[in-house]
Amino acid sequence: MTEGEGAGQAREAHQAGPAGQAHQARQTGWALKQACYDAWHRDPPAAQRAAQDLAALAAAHPDDEELQALAAWTAAIAALTEGQLQPALGLLQTAQRSFEARGAGALAAETRVPQIMVLHMLGREAEAEACAEAALALFVAAGDERSAGKVELNLGGVLFRQYRDAEAALYYRRAALRLAKVGDVELSIVADGMLAASLGWQARFDEALQMYERARLRAAPRGLGVLVATMQQGIGEIELHRGQWHRALQQLAAAARSAEEAAAPPAQRIAIETTLADAYLAVRLLAEAAQLYDRVIAEARALGMPTDLARALLQRARAHSLLGDVAKARTGFREAAQLFAEAGNVTVLGLISLEEGRLALAHGEVAVAAERALAAQAALQDCGIVVWQLEARVLMAATAAAAGRLEEATWAYHGVLSDASGPPLLPQPVWLCHAGLGALALDQGKLGEARAHLEQALALVAQVRSALPGDETRSALALEATEMHDRLLAVGLTQGDAAALLVDMERGRGRSLAQGLAELQLPRTGPAQASNQAVQLRWLRQQWRQTLAEGDTSRAPALAARVLALEQELLETHRRAGLAAPALGARATDSAEAAASQDSPFTAEDIAALQRTLGPDRALVAYHLLGDTLLAVVVTDTDVAHHSWAVPGLAEQVAALRFQLQAPRHGGELAQRHGALLRERARRRLQDLHAAVWAPLKPLLGGRRRCVLLPHRELHYVPFAALHDGQRWLVQDHELAWAPSAAVWLALQQRPAPRFASALVLGVADVGLPQVHEEARRVAAAFGSQGSLLLDSQATQAALAGLAQAEAAPDVLHLACHAQFRADSPAFSALHLGDGPMSLLDLAQLRLPPDLVALSACETGASRVAPGEELQGLVRGCLLAGTAAVLASFWAVEDSATASLAVRFYAGLQEGLAPAAALQRAQAEAAEAGAHPFFWAGLALHGRA
Repeated sequence: MTEGEGAGQAREAHQAGPAGQAHQARQTGWALKQACYDAWHRDPPAAQRAAQDLAALAAAHPDDEELQALAAWTAAIAALTEGQLQPALGLLQTAQRSFEARGAGALAAETRVPQIMVLHMLGREAEAEACAEAALALFVAAGDERSAGKVELNLGGVLFRQYRDAEAALYYRRAALRLAKVGDVELSIVADGMLAASLGWQARFDEALQMYERARLRAAPRGLGVLVATMQQGIGEIELHRGQWHRALQQLAAAARSAEEAAAPPAQRIAIETTLADAYLAVRLLAEAAQLYDRVIAEARALGMPTDLARALLQRARAHSLLGDVAKARTGFREAAQLFAEAGNVTVLGLISLEEGRLALAHGEVAVAAERALAAQAALQDCGIVVWQLEARVLMAATAAAAGRLEEATWAYHGVLSDASGPPLLPQPVWLCHAGLGALALDQGKLGEARAHLEQALALVAQVRSALPGDETRSALALEATEMHDRLLAVGLTQGDAAALLVDMERGRGRSLAQGLAELQLPRTGPAQASNQAVQLRWLRQQWRQTLAEGDTSRAPALAARVLALEQELLETHRRAGLAAPALGARATDSAEAAASQDSPFTAEDIAALQRTLGPDRALVAYHLLGDTLLAVVVTDTDVAHHSWAVPGLAEQVAALRFQLQAPRHGGELAQRHGALLRERARRRLQDLHAAVWAPLKPLLGGRRRCVLLPHRELHYVPFAALHDGQRWLVQDHELAWAPSAAVWLALQQRPAPRFASALVLGVADVGLPQVHEEARRVAAAFGSQGSLLLDSQATQAALAGLAQAEAAPDVLHLACHAQFRADSPAFSALHLGDGPMSLLDLAQLRLPPDLVALSACETGASRVAPGEELQGLVRGCLLAGTAAVLASFWAVEDSATASLAVRFYAGLQEGLAPAAALQRAQAEAAEAGAHPFFWAGLALHGRA
């Protein structure tokens, strides 16, 4: 019966004469109850409407006990679709008592079926099991196979959520057989999905995936959107547990979208969101995971769902632990443990012990870590969840190593390695074991053994990372390899082979960016249409700026908070669209494999090509900081050499320099009066830094004046051009260019030779940038008839988007405008164009001119140095949008100074100089004229030079 037919019968019941009303009303009531159940998993809003019709019918017959019971029953189902657990339970129990009072024991038993999961979700596990067993006995005795199957499904679910997977699987199998026997297709699909879930937790991954996929294929053509989302979530969970994180992310993002489209009940949406947050946690999108857990926790508290609340609290605490927020992590573990203890869930208490042990070990509390590891191993040994058991054993090995019991640790790591190497291979336990064995070997001076283990660990991380969808997720996972990479560099430094050291450096330097650049040759979608979120965000930003301009301090904080919240919402929408897109078609695996195929590591064979490309007059200088030791490899056409030396307090030196360089920023009479003094103070800082990071390398350069710099960690914030040897600025003697890695620099050199014949110049002026129009006109004029100029309202995102479709795209793009680097959220770093800010999210949709993009704006060269030397900022965005070289500024520079440098730079290009040479001449002229480094040293050339 359809919802419409039920509503029609309800109207007929109201209109029938007194003699037939009661009978017809009951018939209609049962039809509406069936319509409610039919729509429960297919169309929850329709289920709610059926319940409302039945409530109206019952209100018209207040003395009819059967109708009152039916109305309570369906009202409970409607409440469940909205996540109202406690009201639903009360309504179901009301219906049960009413049927029992009328002697309808079979109907009373049916109302127990949904009570089972409601009690479980409310954390009342013992009551849920008792309710299920009582109902099951009644249905089996009555020969009601369908109802017995439904109870077995629910009872299996209760056991499954307590991680009693083997017991749950028995009930799921029985349910599947009963439901197939009576021909209930929808519930048999549910049974297949639940059985697949239990098999997955028993590490029977292939069997589980086959069952999930079969269930999804059965659900989709029947319009069972809620069940489609359930199966996608299940597939995502399996892929997550077996370390196939790229597939997990795709499936879980698709599940979230399917659940939203199907208006799935809140409980299911919470489950999907929690698992998606788990996937973010796995790939080390830590802040994003924590934000998603925050949302889940708030919803679970509001809906009174202690089991889901406890799980989200535990996982958020894990995120806080990895973020280094120890106090929040420990509080979260305690809160989760209390809830799981109240539910009697020993298995998850073991998992909490495991996480507490990891946290303790990370902070040097070895005895606490060992005690927690033992507790975890004891609690998890019989749970059947292989991944957790292996992780507990890895922690036992790590605590043994930390306590100096090296032989015990070695045997423990090898034992886990044997069990985790498959099939199926479980990548994370395997790389943790190799990393642990590598550290042990290094401490014992077994360099060859240490290298072998560390290389295997890093290769496995790289394999997993390269298959992940998108630059953001690949960059985040680099956190997992940071410590291993430093240890490999320590091995290489001791072994003393400079070429091997360079290859080792490249293993952890800009790998995600290199892969992203290689993927530029793959098909990509065009610019996305502006979403409602993006439009709203633009309006909110305008309102916020207006309140600041008007001095309205009362409204500004609230608007700023709304802007930040909407930014995160927009970023999450963008992230999910990118993750889910491959999973919607048949090419999900193909897409991941195509992406992974673009990630080819830098090898010893590439060094010869690098030397040929450098030529006789250029050197590449690659740095790496190992604690207080600075290691550098210098590559020339004739040699690969290395040098290492102590640099205590380098981070403090760099911070002090950056503070000193900002002294002239605000200008004014004080800066003019003390200009010479400020310049001299900066020079002294720069001379100290020259001695610390450059002077020791001069012998290795062999007099070469052209240098490609590969900084590391704090060195990314050093304006090398302004280093001073006591006599001259470095830029007076050296032509400098920056690169993220040797692999990226070499790949960019292979592109077609640049032309620099035509340019598109965009200029957006305001009170803070009065010289922008003059700068833009002079830059455009440098290209003669091939220079196009767009100012203010014409300088828009649409103009940039049109570059990809232009018949003759310009060689150079020059942007003279305000810019903002957002260290808190690099994706929203932005260039402020004539129609508003263009963020990195917007930039990712563009194809920029191939030869050069010049960002003549504040802080355009600023970046956040993420693990793996993945620089997050506008320079990276431009490179990923297709350009080979980016001219950008490390700090906000006074616009007249920038304009002068830009004009001199382009004059050099028109004279035939390479970009790095043109920039060197412009900066050297400013330095020789006595200008403070603040006004000229901020500009740097990134990429091909």
